[in-house]
Amino acid sequence: MIRRREPWGERFLDAALLLPLLALLLALPLTACGDAAMEEGRPVSAGVPNPTPDGARMDQVREFQADLAAPRHPGDGGGTARVTAAPERVLAGTPGRWTIELTIGEYGIAVGGAVTFLPEPFWGWSTPQSERETFPGYTHVSVTSSSGSTLSKTTIGGAEAGMMIMTVEGAPLVEGDVVTLEYGAGAAGARADRYAGRGARLWLGVDCDGDGVR
Repeated sequence: MIRRREPWGERFLDAALLLPLLALLLALPLTACGDAAMEEGRPVSAGVPNPTPDGARMDQVREFQADLAAPRHPGDGGGTARVTAAPERVLAGTPGRWTIELTIGEYGIAVGGAVTFLPEPFWGWSTPQSERETFPGYTHVSVTSSSGSTLSKTTIGGAEAGMMIMTVEGAPLVEGDVVTLEYGAGAAGARADRYAGRGARLWLGVDCDGDGVR
């Protein structure tokens, strides 16, 4: 079965219905596509997809590739997160409030390191922000720290699909310290996914050593 997301829910298409269409597509000649690519100076090898398709944002592709290749500190991604409060039921596109606790792992987080918070992108979740309490996505952040650490908060991105970066200041976070996020803490709450579905995720990241890689 193939699942397709729709504004009103999920549609399931029987794969058997797609087989005749797939057979037709496989029977079509490929020379026209290949000739067009050759005329534009982009040779096409049989069985090898064009590495630079039209419209590709190669600067972003290279950024993703560099991130995948970057070395990770053993403490990157460390710690344990749990949701301590959430709506019992969420309707697509409606506001809610979620409380998440991150308990710092054995490597701690150095000064200049960071915790990042990214609701599932692309589907309309409110960007977490700490500047305007009456706006959607307002997120209250608190720290229980034995070493006196504090967090400075920055939001990147627009009203949707953005990320909050909480940078450690003053003293390192150590194992057992707790960072608590109340996403949707303001009157407007935080808008959930505008499409019906299951398994949406709220992503936490940890850059343990402050090298910008989480």
